[in-house]
Amino acid sequence: MKSNPKLEQALENWGNKEVEVPDVVVQKMEDMLGKIAVEQEKKRKGERELEEKVVAMDMVPKKRKRWRYAVAAASFILAGLVTTYYTSAAFQDLVHKILPVTLDKGFQKADESGLVEKKRYQVTDNGVTIEIQEVMADQGMIKIVYDAWKDNGEKIGAISLDAAFLNRKNIQAHDAKTKRLVVVFLKGWGVANDSENRDGKVSPDQRGIITFQVEDTDVQKIILKLHVKHIRPENGKRDLIEGDWRFTIPIDFTKSQTLQNIASGGTYQAPDGNFLIVSKLDLRPSHTILTTRSKYVLNPNGYNYPFEILDDKGNVIYSNTDDQDNDKQVDRPVYMKGGSGDEDPKTGDMVFEGVFTPFPTSSFYTFRLKGNWLPVTIAKTFPLQKGTKMSVEGAELVVQDLYIGADGQKTIKIKANIHDGYDAAVVSIGNENGRIGPFVINKAKLVNGSIEFNWKPEYETPHSLLHVDRISKGNLINWETKLIPQPAK
Repeated sequence: MKSNPKLEQALENWGNKEVEVPDVVVQKMEDMLGKIAVEQEKKRKGERELEEKVVAMDMVPKKRKRWRYAVAAASFILAGLVTTYYTSAAFQDLVHKILPVTLDKGFQKADESGLVEKKRYQVTDNGVTIEIQEVMADQGMIKIVYDAWKDNGEKIGAISLDAAFLNRKNIQAHDAKTKRLVVVFLKGWGVANDSENRDGKVSPDQRGIITFQVEDTDVQKIILKLHVKHIRPENGKRDLIEGDWRFTIPIDFTKSQTLQNIASGGTYQAPDGNFLIVSKLDLRPSHTILTTRSKYVLNPNGYNYPFEILDDKGNVIYSNTDDQDNDKQVDRPVYMKGGSGDEDPKTGDMVFEGVFTPFPTSSFYTFRLKGNWLPVTIAKTFPLQKGTKMSVEGAELVVQDLYIGADGQKTIKIKANIHDGYDAAVVSIGNENGRIGPFVINKAKLVNGSIEFNWKPEYETPHSLLHVDRISKGNLINWETKLIPQPAK
């Protein structure tokens, strides 16, 4: 098969960015929750771990079934970029002794705290050896660094196990003491280290890293059993090598529990009855988890509310509004790696859990709630045709194009001017007999001021109209609460 230089260049450009993928299973064809953030920032910091978007409901524990998003690309994007290098197993061992294992800041901090075990679990089958080399265990989070090669010494791609654990049946665990089953699920995969040769190509020491999460974070010791049934011999290729590689790995969380520091915050009560509780800031060597509870309308960009976190010197170490603009390149010491939210079935509150890179040391942190988003009902209809202009509160919208593509899907391209203080204009297509959508027009997702949506024409009702249903209006708050870390009991 001939190589396509333009395609390869496009993939390379795309691979240098973080891309969030749409939740096609949970949210069906709804607006993509993702964004395109600048990967070069993290590459420069040496933090290249990829968090995987959970789309297979079989992967999601029951307690976390509500919704999930991630702030990084599905690793198939990176898979098209990584060049496989071949070397002997002996040379691999030599390189591994000289070069650092990983550039992941959280992994390094965990290693410095004694939470990484340098053990080798090696299994060979069907001419391929998979070797697990390092295991990190930090309060419910497990990271495994691995390498793989063929019998003839040919190196296998650094993300060769990218699809090995999509089926949760291949991940089993039980409490080492009580033997009860423990739920462990896949969180992500990526490249463990990012060393480059002088020619700019991936070096042969590059290895993979897989992240798992234990649902019960109070468990102290578990036995993790991983069953690999196939491995990708070359990054970006669909062909798989079938085999039977089984690993049994003891995981000990006891030391990480002694290193945990927890801070709790206050409660903001809005006049309209909404509230925000900053429940817990959980500071761990490899990552930080922020847990909140609220009744706020979901922020149009995928967050419950715009907020900042400051250190004791008043420096903003994280701001979720940085993540919402494709064009912003803000150098912060902290970025969000992923998160999940659940609706409390008893109260209907939204409980949000955000996972961040490790917070810098500080005697206290300040959580600043900048505002919330209030829905403004528009409920106006316009002709579904090219050139239609729509002027509504907070925005001017124009239908730039409307066509049926080669794939048979109908596409609408809308140019949007969303005013300051507004975001997330929600449109739909149809009439009183049914609607297609909703389609959400976010500022952060506009490309050259425009955004596209598509649907199957057969789902469109006769005499369909273009509906502008609502828009979100920002409400400034600027409420603060102090978070003082205390050693976990």
